[in-house]
Amino acid sequence: MGRNKLAVVRYKTLDACFSNPYKHYFFSDLMDEVNKALIEEGYQSGVSERQLYDDIKFMQSENGWEIELLDSPRIGRKKYYRYKDVSYSISDSPLGARRENVLKEAISIMNEISGLPGFHWLNEAMIRLRSMNDDGQESIISFSYNPYLKGLAFFSVLYDAIKNKKALRITYRPYTHDNPSRFLVHPYYLKQYNDRWFLFGFNSSVGEISNMALDRIEKVKHSDNVYLQNTFIDFNEYFDDNVGVTVKENDPIARVVLKVKNIKLPYFISKPIHGSQRIIERGEDYSKIELSVRINYELEALLLSHGDALIVETPAELREKIRGILQQILATYQ
Repeated sequence: MGRNKLAVVRYKTLDACFSNPYKHYFFSDLMDEVNKALIEEGYQSGVSERQLYDDIKFMQSENGWEIELLDSPRIGRKKYYRYKDVSYSISDSPLGARRENVLKEAISIMNEISGLPGFHWLNEAMIRLRSMNDDGQESIISFSYNPYLKGLAFFSVLYDAIKNKKALRITYRPYTHDNPSRFLVHPYYLKQYNDRWFLFGFNSSVGEISNMALDRIEKVKHSDNVYLQNTFIDFNEYFDDNVGVTVKENDPIARVVLKVKNIKLPYFISKPIHGSQRIIERGEDYSKIELSVRINYELEALLLSHGDALIVETPAELREKIRGILQQILATYQ
């Protein structure tokens, strides 16, 4: 795990301890909590006393969050640590002066290069950074994010393993299984879809590329096994013929024709179902659009989410699948 990621884990853990009004955290307790958090994140070595003192000092400095702790509160001779205002959290705190200047500088540099080919993704990143930098202003922007989603704690461990090319032992339990399975995984790629995160990597236990939802991962441990380099997949193209994250490379690409109500057509034009989408026919009440995609669960779910705004015309197998699902739904409500 990178040093910055480790520091974030330590700061967040200390922040949670300092804001707890119901427990007195002595220094030894803080060390225990931080070490526990590091282990949960997949890091095996503990934090030293000196590092922990330095972390607290940094959090109190203008380079950190300028936190305010009670002035040497004690029980007997032992000093405990707590915020003066227990409703405070560094998550809600404005950035320190130095960090704010660094952020402004980063935004300025990103603004210069965001117009270059291949850097369009920086536009959203800049919006996010600017929203963080609007100290004291009323919130005017929000991003889709589910803070209660399970598995997010593993994100930094997985990211670092991909970056540093390290194999992992992953305990994983799909929704359809009562008991978890344990796999040796060589992680390659992280992808977000529909507010969920997914890990792609070579699963040595089954001998193929696996797709694992982070919210179904129960445990991650580093492995001493030699990392297997990715010579299988170009992830820049891997998802091109699919909707979502379920990729069945052996399945053929299908020609899907959808009959769409004209009143809803502007929506589909502004937010295409897939990059291959094109209008092939315009009528008085309906128009037809064509997709070239592999049929998978995510495509079916997306088509169903549009209700009566569209009808699947072809292929016949997909039309019958959607019809069958709708009949089951109708039967449930009767």
